[in-house]
Amino acid sequence: MIKYLQIIWSAIKNALRSINKSILHGRYFPGVEFYNQQNIIVHERSSIDPGTRLQVTQPVTAGANIVIEEQCWLGRDIEVQTNYDSKIVIKKNVSIQDRCKILGSVHIGSDSLLAPDVFISSGNHYYDHIPELPIKQQDKLAIGTIELFKEKNRPVEIEEDCWLGKSSIIMRGVNIGRGAIIGANSLVNKNVPPYEIWSGSPAKLIKKRLNFNPDLSIHSDRIESLPYFYRGFDHNDKGTDGVMSYNTSICILAVSNKNFLLLKGKIHTEGHLKIWANESLIFNEQVVTGDYKQELKLQQTSDSKQICELYNNLQKGLQQYLCVIFEFSAKDRQILKGFSIKNIEQE
Repeated sequence: MIKYLQIIWSAIKNALRSINKSILHGRYFPGVEFYNQQNIIVHERSSIDPGTRLQVTQPVTAGANIVIEEQCWLGRDIEVQTNYDSKIVIKKNVSIQDRCKILGSVHIGSDSLLAPDVFISSGNHYYDHIPELPIKQQDKLAIGTIELFKEKNRPVEIEEDCWLGKSSIIMRGVNIGRGAIIGANSLVNKNVPPYEIWSGSPAKLIKKRLNFNPDLSIHSDRIESLPYFYRGFDHNDKGTDGVMSYNTSICILAVSNKNFLLLKGKIHTEGHLKIWANESLIFNEQVVTGDYKQELKLQQTSDSKQICELYNNLQKGLQQYLCVIFEFSAKDRQILKGFSIKNIEQE
């Protein structure tokens, strides 16, 4: 009888332990496991299926190491894991199907799709740290220190509107450009340009979704301009006002020898707006609600390392184009609509 009660009590404790691991900031995710919950953020409008595990190992900061934004769906038996200060960010409206593994430092852009069994990692095994030792022992030694962990960590960037086919593998340090498609069972070990379709092991160019060729003028109400509202713009919220931007956003224009940009748009909430043209800060002011029109001189310069370092991979891959970066600080994230940008001659 006592043994029977012990078995029941053990089952109850295991059930309670499982429930405790499945609660994130007061919200219950049945069958999902969270480790170091204080370093994980999941938006209330996103869902996670049973069997999935979100784990932050040995966090060194108080901030979030795993961020899942709104309208995301994660299927069953997915593993999402970071170490130390590495960070995984899954942006708005991303779908991740069963058994995917996302490890280390990974950014997945809005509206992207991951088919089942996709593997993405910013790290690698430590086979040459102390080559005389077995690889597993080297891994334990290296992962035990943040300095050695960072030696192998190369962040992975998956831009917006990408589709990664079943069982594809994305290697450390890879940048997959906006709108790209990766074929099933592919091994991606180099950067993929925007809107290209790659397949194979190692993956190579098969064909293109479209020719990525930005104009000197782009407009949010023209469908052919949408690929060049590159990152941070919500292409799902068209309406009458066109594209809406989020926290930090990027437009891309063709190169020209013109000295000014003409910017038009609508500000829907007061806040502070900063604009960079490649490495130069060209606008830094408080703006108010209403129509917005501004001529900006490209020769103005300022220290922009903080923002530009966030987009090093993007800038390297798109050096032939003019990247215009917007950073808007406001309570309401829905900020810029009816937006257009173009190069104009100096008068």
